[in-house]
Amino acid sequence: MSDEAAQPIAARPSKSKPGKAQSKEPVGLGGWLILPLLHVAALLGLKLYAVVQVLWDYQSLIAIAAGATDQLAAMRLPAALSLFAALLVIIPAAAGLYAMLVLSLRAPRIMFAFYLASFAAAGLEGSARTMMAQILDERVGSFAKDSIANTIMCSVAGIVYFSRSRRVANTFGPRKQELENEVSNTFS
Repeated sequence: MSDEAAQPIAARPSKSKPGKAQSKEPVGLGGWLILPLLHVAALLGLKLYAVVQVLWDYQSLIAIAAGATDQLAAMRLPAALSLFAALLVIIPAAAGLYAMLVLSLRAPRIMFAFYLASFAAAGLEGSARTMMAQILDERVGSFAKDSIANTIMCSVAGIVYFSRSRRVANTFGPRKQELENEVSNTFS
């Protein structure tokens, strides 16, 4: 396999301008940019799975909403916060994934919104877990605390990466038109 064939299409050098020096700048959905792409795809899948599980067990939701006991009535707010936190992340995650895959100029801004929504959802989910643990007279497990801390750290790292990365600037910035021309020349 040639070196050119191993590169992502968006990162291949242009053949249309033989007299011009080729840029060695990182471009395309490769390098470290693949990690946010995988993160968003995995998180989107997990959140959609969680929402489907909750909706599949709709009888529990009806019991909580009806509040037949004091304990079930107290679970209304944590259950609503948890569901809202999942929905808060799903929309910007889907938009961010799509924007990155189509190399949209708006991808960095959408990813900022995704990371801010993830940050907010981590706070809501932490509050919901704490309330639920108090209602059930349980401790909030270290896994829950670690999960929230990981989400916050990933959000901060993602915001910094999307605001400072040369690959992000080259892939989604002013060079986007050049990339589209290179891709269209490759397939024409």
